[in-house]
Amino acid sequence: MRRTTVACAWAMLLLAIPTPVLAQETTRIPIVPSTLQWIMSLVGLGVAIIGLYLISGINKLTKGGAIAGRAGYIIVAFMLLGISSILNVAVYAFKIEINYDFLAHIDEALKIVSMGFFVLYFHRVLAGLRG
Repeated sequence: MRRTTVACAWAMLLLAIPTPVLAQETTRIPIVPSTLQWIMSLVGLGVAIIGLYLISGINKLTKGGAIAGRAGYIIVAFMLLGISSILNVAVYAFKIEINYDFLAHIDEALKIVSMGFFVLYFHRVLAGLRG
């Protein structure tokens, strides 16, 4: 009964979200200043580096446990997030000739793959703790 309710709620949510979006007028998104892009990218890279530092500390403390045995997934995920964070600024700084829509797709793909590594990590840790 509960699964059916959750499935129906998700279906209604997915069907209801596009309706207001399509009814609104389209407005232009303001262009982000390059300084703000640099700051956001560097902050994102800093967060990824801090995450790598913290997971390495957790890895040392829990050597041989369910958490440490799967720390490689988190490391790869943080590396992908760091690359994703600095990607736009690197393309602008080095003036690489690339389509910006393609760059946006690469950025989103890196984020999705990193989320997949996070999910894989938590799934493996949960399975390790259960069994």
